[in-house]
Amino acid sequence: MTAAERVLPLLSNLRSRGDDRWIARCPAHKDRSPSLSVRQTQDRLLLRCWAGCATSEILNALGLDWSALFADGGPARRPNAVVEPKVRAGQSLETWRQAELKFCGEELRRRDMLRIAVTDAVYDGTLSEEGASHYLAAVYRGYSELENRWHRLLHVDQCSDTLSLWRESGKGAA
Repeated sequence: MTAAERVLPLLSNLRSRGDDRWIARCPAHKDRSPSLSVRQTQDRLLLRCWAGCATSEILNALGLDWSALFADGGPARRPNAVVEPKVRAGQSLETWRQAELKFCGEELRRRDMLRIAVTDAVYDGTLSEEGASHYLAAVYRGYSELENRWHRLLHVDQCSDTLSLWRESGKGAA
């Protein structure tokens, strides 16, 4: 297993920047946009946080040791009772955010399709304007809150923002 195969799956918002080069959000600080550069050389993986985090801080946040950066690094993950639950929690929150984002997008799309159908029915003369206002009132009930939630989910930059959205959803209530 290469160093890239060990380290890259642990990074969030990973994007390729060409052959053997990537950028990702730095796990060692609250990164709003990708500031971690990753480059694969012949025998090692090079990490550089442009916000100033030390490589040791990045490895610690991922629960890795220095051997993870080398081609013959062997077992790279070390058990860390503090980091492991945080990594799993972050992954779970991201999974929840993606599912919520999909749900909100589909619900907004469904309501927009209903609005179009009601408007078409009024133009066709199959529905009166009074009947249309009744249907549209139901379609638009809660629409702005749903749209706001979708926008917030789409533009979440930090894990703490996702956590606050999760708590607001009622899933975080005990």
